[in-house]
Amino acid sequence: VFSFQFVQVLHEAGIESFNSFIFHEKLFQNVAPIMNALSHAESTCFGVFLSHTLVQLSLWRKRNVFEEFCEKNVVFKVPAGKDSKCATHVEFLNISYNWHIRLTKAALRYLSGRDYATIRNTLEVLVHIVDEFPRTMSHGAHLLKCVHKLAIRDSRADVRTLSTRYMHMLKSSRKSWIREDEFRCLRI
Repeated sequence: VFSFQFVQVLHEAGIESFNSFIFHEKLFQNVAPIMNALSHAESTCFGVFLSHTLVQLSLWRKRNVFEEFCEKNVVFKVPAGKDSKCATHVEFLNISYNWHIRLTKAALRYLSGRDYATIRNTLEVLVHIVDEFPRTMSHGAHLLKCVHKLAIRDSRADVRTLSTRYMHMLKSSRKSWIREDEFRCLRI
């Protein structure tokens, strides 16, 4: 929680040497190697951090919140060649959709693998972010299918238990999923 709050303070204070957009871009660009390198305890902490981050990004998806906290904020500039410009709300919606795609691909990749620690740690992260991720029907369907296979086929009891737990959590959150086109261009 401290790490998330630190990033939030840097963003809200408008520290010019900290670019909030680039921070989030790098976080989701590197989410796969980060999840692969975590210990069990670290995966829990990373899951909590990612959960808070996704809640913040969900708030920014609302136009009025985005305009207040991001649109004219010097720390939320999108690199454009030699110059930088503040991201528009529509650009942010599309970019945040891409971040969700990266997170989905990383999770599917590691859940489909054979490495015990990676599968377990990925499930641990996913359990912590289930309230905010996945947000779209297709991402959720892919994750459900993959986790269902783990729940019935994996030979390790703890992985089956954790994947069954996550599968039920996913099914419970399914009612809040939306279509991709709605997620990309949502105007609240």
